[in-house]
Amino acid sequence: SETSASDELYKTSDGYVWKYMYSITDANYKKFATSDYVPLYIESDVVNNAVEGSINSYELTDTGLGYDPNVSGTIVQTNISGLATKFYVQGDDPLTATTNYYVNSALYITQGTGAGQLRKIVGYGVEGNFKYVVVDSAFTTQPASGDLFEISPNVVAAGDGTGFQARAIVAANTTFIESIEVVEQGSGYKYADLTIETNESVVDNTYSQATARAIISPK
Repeated sequence: SETSASDELYKTSDGYVWKYMYSITDANYKKFATSDYVPLYIESDVVNNAVEGSINSYELTDTGLGYDPNVSGTIVQTNISGLATKFYVQGDDPLTATTNYYVNSALYITQGTGAGQLRKIVGYGVEGNFKYVVVDSAFTTQPASGDLFEISPNVVAAGDGTGFQARAIVAANTTFIESIEVVEQGSGYKYADLTIETNESVVDNTYSQATARAIISPK
């Protein structure tokens, strides 16, 4: 029944994504419906809050191979050296010590002050006893120490719109992409090519890039 632009979309097991559009009263259904047609009523809140050219859904055309499993952990400290984009982090399992290993991956805040936000990792390394990540831009709501995160493959939309953000989910105990989680649907897209990124400097010869097709809603 939600009608806002940030309405949660519901995806069923057959892959279809559902969104509330309008309601029909029982009286109007009985009066106007036929065996072939159902009347359509304009729901003003839905119309006024619609975002044209948003990417709500996708088709995973190639699951790829050689992707690292999603990594979870906790933000230990923020604003390192006064930088809003640098964070000390600790993994639920030990994080690698390889410099820039997670570059091009997505840092997604799953719980805490900054929950629901995603940024692209552009730097990773070790300083003293700490591992750190650097993201491409400051979060709208700055995460706090104790916030939980996941590192996963980043999904980029190359098209004529703006604002799309998504991450890929690697299937458990495998190295291939299982699904894509859309974090920000973006707007203004008439076309978009989706790329599932990884850091090519650390992949081995088993790697093949996953691909997906953006499905853009009608006007």
